[in-house]
Amino acid sequence: MSGPELRLSVSIFGSAAGDPVTHDPDDRPVPRILKLEMRPRMPHAGMSTPEFSQWAQSMLLRITPDLKHTQYWHCEFCDKPAKETIYNVAAWLNPVPLMKVLSHNMCDASVTGGSCTKAMAKLDKELAAEVGFPRSFKPTRSGLDIPLSGSCAKCNKPNDIDHMKKCGACQLTRYCSAACQRSDWPRHKEFCKISKETEWIWGQSTPSATSSAASSTTQSDPKPGNASFPPHPADLGDVD
Repeated sequence: MSGPELRLSVSIFGSAAGDPVTHDPDDRPVPRILKLEMRPRMPHAGMSTPEFSQWAQSMLLRITPDLKHTQYWHCEFCDKPAKETIYNVAAWLNPVPLMKVLSHNMCDASVTGGSCTKAMAKLDKELAAEVGFPRSFKPTRSGLDIPLSGSCAKCNKPNDIDHMKKCGACQLTRYCSAACQRSDWPRHKEFCKISKETEWIWGQSTPSATSSAASSTTQSDPKPGNASFPPHPADLGDVD
């Protein structure tokens, strides 16, 4: 028998092509955020704190491709296409299981990443001091071959990157083909089946505007016309 629900709140931050460049997220005039309120079930009741921490970290690692490949994200701190995903994570077991995740899309978080790496290090420090998130950011090694956030969640190839299709059930994870979706279903089904509420905060800007209001939608992609694959691959079905 499964355990209680985990209240998992995920906020994914990034930018889009053509957004104004700023290395201070507080100065970004066009918000680009995906908020997810998720309710995964814990394996069993009565988990110890170390057991809960290990399970939560493992679960987050398993659904990372789904969180990363939700949009043609650009870097949170500049206008380059995003590749790396940096997390700030805080979790509590009592009084109720709760986990908060901030996901930062970055072009380069390596030791040679320059201003974007410095901006992320500054933000990591501020989140620890002002919000209480544990300090977690460490620059990655330079020269790593990391797929674009906008690429296919399965093959990681940027095939026709502006016309990726979404899973028809969760309306989030993107694929380049039905073949890739079918192949990824054994992994993706965990994320797909988690009860979730989705909110896109995808501000619209115009060249003459000095400020813009964010618009929010539920279970919709900010890129109109992005077609969906069937909810579940026909040859796999709703596999448990």
